[in-house]
Amino acid sequence: MDDMVSSVYHLLLRMSQQPVPLRELQLTYPAPEDLRAYCAIFGIEPQFGGEEAYFRMDREVLQYPMLYSNPRLRQSFEAIAEEIKNKLVRGKQWSAQLRGWILSCLPGYLPSLQQSAEAFAMSPRTLQLKLSEEGTSYQQLSASIRMEMAKAYLKQREYSSSDIAYLLHYSEPSAFHNAFKKWTGFTPGQYRAMELRTV
Repeated sequence: MDDMVSSVYHLLLRMSQQPVPLRELQLTYPAPEDLRAYCAIFGIEPQFGGEEAYFRMDREVLQYPMLYSNPRLRQSFEAIAEEIKNKLVRGKQWSAQLRGWILSCLPGYLPSLQQSAEAFAMSPRTLQLKLSEEGTSYQQLSASIRMEMAKAYLKQREYSSSDIAYLLHYSEPSAFHNAFKKWTGFTPGQYRAMELRTV
């Protein structure tokens, strides 16, 4: 829960490049002994033990311009997503449906296993079992989509690593950098340099 709330808050900071002062932050679990990390990250002391997790901010924050707002990125994303879907969905019914579902949600958001299961009117466990029968899992499918999307974007000079990290919903560019190197053995910059040399 800490990671999710922190990611949403820091995404707002990165998209706007402006301060986003929080007026209230509530979390559902008991308070830890040391609250210094919470104050350092969010600027306020959270309330703990609530029925739901949320934070409140000024309405004006919703009017901040988005740093990465770019219709051209959206158009390019949709074309690449369609190409990758056609490449990856052959032969496996549930895997294909889930890939299509995840791609339809991007770049707006990266759906969780729970959200995906709800979209198919089943429990997360049932969806995982169906995927397991096809030799895969939600985590593997979502990672492979992100990897293929990242490779496609890196072949185009106009998209920075920060753009790609943002579109693929990484908490920060360094998280994208680390994931890509784990997948391929290369940094995004190294992969782009190799691909562009072969063009």
